[in-house]
Amino acid sequence: MPLQIIISFSFAVNLILWLRSRGKQLQGLLPPGPKPQPIVGNVFDFTLKEFWLRVTTWAEEYGDVIYLKIFNENLVFLNSVEAASDLLEKRGSIYSDRPQTTMGSELCGCDHIIAFAPYGHHQEKRPQQMRAKEYL
Repeated sequence: MPLQIIISFSFAVNLILWLRSRGKQLQGLLPPGPKPQPIVGNVFDFTLKEFWLRVTTWAEEYGDVIYLKIFNENLVFLNSVEAASDLLEKRGSIYSDRPQTTMGSELCGCDHIIAFAPYGHHQEKRPQQMRAKEYL
């Protein structure tokens, strides 16, 4: 019995340390923002009433791009036209894609169908494929 407790305790401590180190690694890759609380994230940092005022205050403090975490959802706020243009227009192809559906595309062999195909270099051929008789 004591051996099981020791093993369980050491596993829990190692898991907590690993999760903490993983979070610190991701912090360097994310935009600045208010420090999230464990589990709930930034849920207590804002209210839905006059939310834009809080985001404007954060923009003055953290810059044009702000990162928030609410429970398991990641939010990025773009507070200027320049930041929105840079991320959504100039580098939009990096962030844009369809969700991967393993059953619908890979397992069933339907990855050539336009609805399941990811964006990419084949995108230019899609209008011709749609007009082709074999796809009608």
